[in-house]
Amino acid sequence: MRIKKASIAIKLAIALVCLASIALTPTASAAGSTASTKFTTESLAAYEQQLASGQIAVAKFSEKAHVMHLTLKDGRHMRVVYTRGAEPTLRAALQAKGVSLPAPKKPTIHHTLRYVAAGIVVVLILIAIGILLVIRRRKDQY
Repeated sequence: MRIKKASIAIKLAIALVCLASIALTPTASAAGSTASTKFTTESLAAYEQQLASGQIAVAKFSEKAHVMHLTLKDGRHMRVVYTRGAEPTLRAALQAKGVSLPAPKKPTIHHTLRYVAAGIVVVLILIAIGILLVIRRRKDQY
């Protein structure tokens, strides 16, 4: 009884599939692993007291979550949850007191890594097909 060995083409195709899966596996970004600023949650009443006494230096709104992140003049960071539709009045009150309201950042979408990974996969598939064709032609010649 003769044991069949896997051909070189099959071994190469499996190796290429493994490399492609490794290339497409997402990795942890360095930005996500850094420690972020801790925000202490507080009520709207505490926010209004801080606003009246002029303790707020910077306020950032997160419209989707209905959350306002405050940076106080003493360096503390506060998180205030507000009700839906209350943002325009909160924003107007902050502007009246002269609090800095930075514009919201537009999300950046980087597709270049996806294009590079897709290109590598396409090249690997073409190489595997080429090797399979060469091996078949050699077998047909003998």
